[in-house]
Amino acid sequence: MTSVVSQHDAKKAGAEVVKQVKFPLLSGLLYPGLQALDEEYLKVDAQFGGEDQRKIFTFAEK
Repeated sequence: MTSVVSQHDAKKAGAEVVKQVKFPLLSGLLYPGLQALDEEYLKVDAQFGGEDQRKIFTFAEK
């Protein structure tokens, strides 16, 4: 995952808190990718989430 996802893309998909911090924690940058992998490796065809998850869902489609 870390070899195919840029910091920019992870930050873009992440929470507003991650975007507002000059030096975000690694956990906040990894979270969107890990959530995207959940769908694939749990073998589910859908994810449920609020509007705040919208960018992570878009990120997962890539």
